[in-house]
Amino acid sequence: MLTSVACGRAAPTATTPGGRMIALSTGTPGQAGFANRALTIVDRATWTILRTVPLDGSGRAFLSRDPRARLWVSLRGPDDNPAAIAQVFSADGDKLLDVPTCAAGHRAVFASGLAWVACETNGFVGAYARIDDADLGLVGTSSFSFSGSDAFTVTAAGLVADSFAIAGNINGGAGVMFFDTTTQVSRQRALGVATNVRDIVPDGAHGLFLNVFSALASPAGSVPDVFDFQDPTTDATGFAVTPSPRAGVVVGNDDLYIYAFVAGAPHATLARRSARTGAVTTWPSTLPGAVDQMATDGAAIFLAHSETTSDALDGLYELDPTIGTLTRRLPLPDVTDLIFVPRAEGP
Repeated sequence: MLTSVACGRAAPTATTPGGRMIALSTGTPGQAGFANRALTIVDRATWTILRTVPLDGSGRAFLSRDPRARLWVSLRGPDDNPAAIAQVFSADGDKLLDVPTCAAGHRAVFASGLAWVACETNGFVGAYARIDDADLGLVGTSSFSFSGSDAFTVTAAGLVADSFAIAGNINGGAGVMFFDTTTQVSRQRALGVATNVRDIVPDGAHGLFLNVFSALASPAGSVPDVFDFQDPTTDATGFAVTPSPRAGVVVGNDDLYIYAFVAGAPHATLARRSARTGAVTTWPSTLPGAVDQMATDGAAIFLAHSETTSDALDGLYELDPTIGTLTRRLPLPDVTDLIFVPRAEGP
């Protein structure tokens, strides 16, 4: 079931939630124009917009937040003209600096006093940039290749234990490169056929790698929907949730919630996997197509959804984790990413 809240305001609750939602709108990848490009700061208690900051550039971008509460928008850019910039903003949305990275950058992650940005470059080799957390100066860029493959196209990045993990498409499936955030010593892991990592969901020190190609496995179910890496020195543990997860989030009790979409299927699927028992509960989603990103405040679950042909259903949604219903809390055209900032950590 899909419900909508009038004027983008949440229904009353027994306790008023605090904090802010930070949303990123970048237009729809593949469409000309990219009319809506903005960083939007939203009051979580009232679902009212506090500030909208127009963004430069075109093409895809990724949102993250550093340990100093600054907001990072890493610009990937369009395929034919990739960007090599991360835009850094204060917690209130004031533009601080354009930081150079490398071509076609992905989401910035933070470890060992540095921001780490993985970059697609040319599809044959990958690269990453390191930026000093204190002065936002570029420390350096490094390129890498995946042994045994003549291709590596970055698809996602995150942290696993003390390593910067970069997932990418290689010959015959997906591969993962791990770089120690202190020594930069690298390790690599191949995930096999019918694998393509859409996102890396943090779960404590673990990284949950969402395999958006699992629906292509033959026989069905023979390839995991999710790969759980505890550290770079051991193989991942794979498990099933529902085929082709695109976005996910781990909530306070360690349960994993995902949004999955298979092209040609009658509907997308929302799913919950219990960390304690491994039991999976699924619900059909009444949103057409895919969800771009999910976030949590530790209890509630939020989704960013944008359509490819219309803004009619675009916006920030909240998932009821008990019955799987979605409620649109705020219409927001072309929203593709979001994070939650607790009140104690916000401005």
